[in-house]
Amino acid sequence: MADAPVADDQSSYPVLVQSQSGFPPLLLAAVAEELASHGYVVVGVNHTHEPAVTVFADGRAVAMNPDAVAGALGPQTGPYQERFRQRAAVCDYKAADLASVADQLERLPAEVAGLLGGRLDLDRLGAFGHSFGGNAALQWCRDDRRCRAAANLDGALWTEVGRSGLDRPALRLLAEHPEFAGSGADAVAAGMATDAAAHDAEKSITLDGWRTVHHHARPSYTLQVAGATHVSFMDVGLLPLPAEGPVRAMLAATAIDPRRMWRVTCDVLLAFFATHLDQEPAPPLLKGPADDYPELRYGAP
Repeated sequence: MADAPVADDQSSYPVLVQSQSGFPPLLLAAVAEELASHGYVVVGVNHTHEPAVTVFADGRAVAMNPDAVAGALGPQTGPYQERFRQRAAVCDYKAADLASVADQLERLPAEVAGLLGGRLDLDRLGAFGHSFGGNAALQWCRDDRRCRAAANLDGALWTEVGRSGLDRPALRLLAEHPEFAGSGADAVAAGMATDAAAHDAEKSITLDGWRTVHHHARPSYTLQVAGATHVSFMDVGLLPLPAEGPVRAMLAATAIDPRRMWRVTCDVLLAFFATHLDQEPAPPLLKGPADDYPELRYGAP
């Protein structure tokens, strides 16, 4: 409903900044709306150069630049070491965006904040993101004490947080990654990779990064969703898609129903942020296998 009033059961509400990779924030809208319905103010970040267009308040319009996602949405060319450095630079850039958004929220005068004037509780500030955005959420939370907790939806960790971790609450909610079950040579033979050395290096960075955060975050949660793929966390599975297209092909390997995936993702995020921003007791869902969530596997990969 347009211009719906803010609920009045709390004087102020916790804030979550949301980061995605290569797409506008609306491709996580189903998750964001569910979080908002439970009392979180969700601030979706339109990372400049990633969506088709970014429009600023002064009217400037900036078009997409494929370099902004380090070639992740196109053919993988050039030395893999350089590609990996580019990915790390993109994630650091996105983390800087999250810091900038937090700065702007702090500067937002209560009298000009519209419906949310005076209702943002920035002492309960968290972050979540998907893919590169998940890396950015953890990196920003490592670097910025304003961030109280961060959740990573299936993002490999290309930046410093994957090498040294962070000392605050962190969640990793991961898809299945059968491509990492064997060696690079196995992946090439199965058609899942074209470069065995690059595959082995990416596998090492990804799994070691997740394990590092799992062992250093305080507290730490790592959960994997059976049947999920990397794109399962976005809204694409809930949308009508052309029969022929790259996203449809990406979804072909997904074995979990999109609505169920949305429900599981939201419930895990809600449990995590309620525990660490609202100081509620940690629900069983975060602690170990739960009968209502047979899709979830617990522990470091």
